[in-house]
Amino acid sequence: MSTDETGESAPSTLALRSVVADIAGTINPKAAKPDAAMVDNAKAIASTEPAAAFRLAQQALLQGRAADARDVFREIVRHHPQTAVAHIGLSDALAATGQVTEASRSARCGAVLAPGDARAWSALCRIQSSGDGREDTEQSGSGGPLTPARRALVIGPDQPGLHNQLGRACWKAAQPEAAMAAARSGLALAPDDPGLNLLLASCLTALERSAEALPHFEKAKADRAAWWEIFNNLGMTHLNLGDVHAAADNYNRLARLKYGRPRNDDPAFDGLPDIPERPVPRHCTGHRLHHDAEQFARLRAKGVLPDDLKDMADAYEEVRKRVAPEDDPDAGFTLSGPAYELLAPTWNRLVHVAGTGWGDRPALNPELDWNDIDATFMAGTPKQGFIDDLLIPEALEALRTFCFDTTMWFDVKPLGYLGAYMEDGFADPLLCRIATELRERMPLALAAHPLQKMWAYKYEQGMHGINPHADFANVNVNFWITDNAANLDPDTGGLIVYPKPAPDSWTFAEYNHAPREEIYRFLGSSKDEALRVPHRTNRAVLFDSRLFHETDVIRFAPGYENRRINITMLYGNGP
Repeated sequence: MSTDETGESAPSTLALRSVVADIAGTINPKAAKPDAAMVDNAKAIASTEPAAAFRLAQQALLQGRAADARDVFREIVRHHPQTAVAHIGLSDALAATGQVTEASRSARCGAVLAPGDARAWSALCRIQSSGDGREDTEQSGSGGPLTPARRALVIGPDQPGLHNQLGRACWKAAQPEAAMAAARSGLALAPDDPGLNLLLASCLTALERSAEALPHFEKAKADRAAWWEIFNNLGMTHLNLGDVHAAADNYNRLARLKYGRPRNDDPAFDGLPDIPERPVPRHCTGHRLHHDAEQFARLRAKGVLPDDLKDMADAYEEVRKRVAPEDDPDAGFTLSGPAYELLAPTWNRLVHVAGTGWGDRPALNPELDWNDIDATFMAGTPKQGFIDDLLIPEALEALRTFCFDTTMWFDVKPLGYLGAYMEDGFADPLLCRIATELRERMPLALAAHPLQKMWAYKYEQGMHGINPHADFANVNVNFWITDNAANLDPDTGGLIVYPKPAPDSWTFAEYNHAPREEIYRFLGSSKDEALRVPHRTNRAVLFDSRLFHETDVIRFAPGYENRRINITMLYGNGP
């Protein structure tokens, strides 16, 4: 049998090339999925009709039947081992079934057989760019995905997708300038390509050129599959630009992708999924079940739950009763089996949002001497202090209702508290107003430091708070909204701020997650000089983010509305 210049057998090469040339126009992912008999038939004809077998294997791969595609490609390779495109197809199928090492070998075979075919090098780059391909990359000594990405682009410089691939390989290699150059080269060929626009926007954001990134993020929205990444990055970009409201809009959209749309959702979010796009986390604790039971009981009593969810409070109590103490360790457990099925309609779902509808009205107390508060904070050594009567009464009450009634408390903490974050739905207009107004009222302390993070924690009575730690920001603002009558010990329940900052030599993991004893050893005698701020409703504590701080002793009365709730806003990106 004759061979062509690549060493492939001519008949199979010509047949397979004809298939690959028009594959995009002829393969229909929505067509009937090949059954076992069709797959067996494709394997049987792999020796005599490789093009037909290849087409069926490719269709199976596009339809998500990677194992079937792999088996057919293997038969094609067995009968036509010199055919590069068969090795490339097998590589894609092996990668899709998690057989990374074998996938890498097949891609290399394709590259050896057809060194001038960009697809082989592109397949090798995809494999080595994946986290699972890291070990294979190290063993092969190939230098990672950059080398095959560059080889592919040299062969196909007119293909925007190869510019995108090289750019993403550079991005993973922590080379944002090189990634940006690749993205711009690709956009010169395809200005509206969503993937290239997303890559360029991400690079510009990383290089602190957020304003330039915005139009590219908007173009990237054409790729529906990338909305998770886009909404998250747009949220961070708008925060960097100081537009908290725009950031909140994108984070609220992300929350609906993650947790589904609320039953009472705003029409502004039409087009987003009713149910979560991906499986929700099932990590659970007894205190989470207790909280959700109380919350759904409250929502039922207020008459805001649809009929099919009115029994959810009872369901949470039922599951809670089934959890034996030995099955609920400090680290929690995985909610599974019948227990999960019982809670599935609401578990980690954004079922109800009690939006405040707050507009441009002031939320901070206008009676406070904000100029004096700002100047006093900046003159402090260290910078720390507290503010009483932070919010006007209407804002405080609206914020309480939002925190009581919105089902956004998804982050389960083992020490006895739950977290809600901007990207999970903690992004109400009232919160945005407070965050923005604080910068306006305290320009010396905050004007140069845009909001970077915002969250709330809600605590189970009788459990512990947060261990001593420091944060990577410039200024922390913490304030409490639970009624004073809930605190059974008026001298505690708040925050302890130590006068000693984390040393510059410590990493984030060290000063944010180190064991309590290690932090105390570092603090030494300064531990006795701490600022202890007791809990008061509507009281805010401000301090240099690098100062170590921890939750004080918590003794709050039973009852859902008596749970301690603190709201945290971090301003600036470190010292």
